[in-house]
Amino acid sequence: VASALIDYDTAIRFSGDRPAPRLLLAHANALVAAGRLPDAEQACARILAQPGVKHLDQIDALRLIGRIRHLTGAPDYGDRAFYRAVAIAHSDDDVVRATEAMLDQSLSAWQSGGVARALPLADRARRLTASRAPGSATAALAEQVWSHIALEAGVPDGIAAAQRSVDTQGYTTGTEALEPAELPSPWTPIYHVGMNASHLERYDEAEAVFSVARTVAERAGAANVLATLAVRFTNLFIRRGRLVDALGEAARAEDFAELTPTVAPYARVAGADAL
Repeated sequence: VASALIDYDTAIRFSGDRPAPRLLLAHANALVAAGRLPDAEQACARILAQPGVKHLDQIDALRLIGRIRHLTGAPDYGDRAFYRAVAIAHSDDDVVRATEAMLDQSLSAWQSGGVARALPLADRARRLTASRAPGSATAALAEQVWSHIALEAGVPDGIAAAQRSVDTQGYTTGTEALEPAELPSPWTPIYHVGMNASHLERYDEAEAVFSVARTVAERAGAANVLATLAVRFTNLFIRRGRLVDALGEAARAEDFAELTPTVAPYARVAGADAL
């Protein structure tokens, strides 16, 4: 990550007064990975301040600002950024981008405020795709995210949907492919399948699903993903009563702290739960 930041800094310096929005966005994502959230937000602000920026770039910058604000204790400001992103997507009649922004907001709200805050947002995304893009991959994604949050909230329909997500998953049988590029996203379906299985006490299936993700991440050398998966394994092993294994996974997650500082607090909390 540090090497990538040096390269991005150099590229931005040589690009003049108006660096390309995609370069600034890549820099911002690298800054988030390094735990430099205020600097990442400033990079996004530079994108939004440029005249004539494409809507796609504005949406991506606003989504990242929204996530950053939720992570830094300013969820109301984060929600404003998400609402702006959704509004821009709607102005282009872009259901996919609008849904992705809604799901980002839902998951950010889930992390910062719990299921009560996240569930209405996930339901909004689900209803949008059901009416505007039924049967699409985006609709399936929205259903996956909603099913897990609804399961945590104890919504009966969510419990049934979570059961279906585990019953129909193809990751452990090899009928559903998983690409390394999918894994950094917090709403990649495999995560929700694994968490659904864990919450439904189908622990063997949860462990098998997360193991598929870990294998792909190890081959790709994705440190941030491996740290996140270690936290997920920690929580799973706590549920199974395998506390020694849980502590080992929490320590594994903390081993990545220098590379992925934003994951370290979650690792410490999970490790404390295991104790």
